[in-house]
Amino acid sequence: MANGDTLYVGAGPSSNGFYQGWVLLDALGATSDGQWVDFQGFSKASLEVAIGAITLGNVVKLRGSNALTRPANTSHGEQIGGDITSDGIVDVDTPVRWIKAYISTYGSGTLTVRLFAVHPG
Repeated sequence: MANGDTLYVGAGPSSNGFYQGWVLLDALGATSDGQWVDFQGFSKASLEVAIGAITLGNVVKLRGSNALTRPANTSHGEQIGGDITSDGIVDVDTPVRWIKAYISTYGSGTLTVRLFAVHPG
């Protein structure tokens, strides 16, 4: 998959609700600007970060923007939460129009970041 690709879209959990998942960064082994995805309508999500192999020195940043149009991938918007330096799941409860993850510092291993969002309806 490519950065920013949709993994799945579905209906639920309520009759008017829906959910969507994206791969924000896919098995990267270098710094990356990432890819902005349209997050409009979502206000709650979880971000899964998986750093394979040796994890020293990696820094992933989750960024948001309320620009009217999709920002350039080289634009990093505003930081959401703190720097991510290890595997885990991070709660995202900041409603923004555009969202992305980027690798600001690469140390070693491969980094994959997935975003899962729910609109309860």
